[in-house]
Amino acid sequence: MGGKLANLEKLADRGVKMMTLTWNGENELGGGADTALGLTPFGREALKEMERLSIVADVSHASDALLAEIAEKPIVASHSNARAVCPHRRNLTDRQFQILRDKGGLVGLNFCVHFLREDSNAHFEDLLRHADHFWSLGGETTLCLGSDYDGTDMPPELDGIEKMQDLYELFLKHNYKESLVNSLFFDNASKFFATL
Repeated sequence: MGGKLANLEKLADRGVKMMTLTWNGENELGGGADTALGLTPFGREALKEMERLSIVADVSHASDALLAEIAEKPIVASHSNARAVCPHRRNLTDRQFQILRDKGGLVGLNFCVHFLREDSNAHFEDLLRHADHFWSLGGETTLCLGSDYDGTDMPPELDGIEKMQDLYELFLKHNYKESLVNSLFFDNASKFFATL
C-alpha cells in the first residue's frame, strides 16, 4: 500500500476482493505470526477502508494480537489449520476460529506439512483431523480448502492440484456426508465470495 489509503481504491477498481494484511513479520499494517504486534494506527484506518470497499481481510499470517482486534465485517483465514491439533503459531486457536465463524467468515485448510503435524510427517489423514476439529466447533459453513500450493512442503498425497479428487474421495471413504464434503470443497467459499 505504500502508506497510502488511496491505493486501496485502486486495488478495488482492479477487482481485488481479498487482501492479506501481513506475512509472518511486521509491516505498515501490523504484526505477522512471528510477532506480538497488533494492528498499527495505519492498519486500523486501512481495515476500515477495506471494509468500505468490500475487500476482505485475510488474517492467515496475522499475529494473535492482530487477529484479536480485527474487523467488523466477515474476515478470512485463507490457509490456516487448528492449533489444538498442531500447535504451530500459524494455526488458529479455537477462539480465533470461533471469531471467524461468528462473523460469517471462512477458514481454508492448509496442506503444509509443518502446519498439519508437529513432526511434519504429514499425510492425508492429518488433514481430516484438522477438518474434524473445526467441524466440532460448528464450522460446517465456515471451513473450505486453502491448500498453499505456492511453494511450501506438502504431503506426498497432496503434492499437486491433480490430487484433489483423491482427497475428495478420502473424505467420502471416511463416511463424511457428501453434502458436508461439497461444502468444504466448493459451496462455502462459493457462497462467501458471491456475497461480496
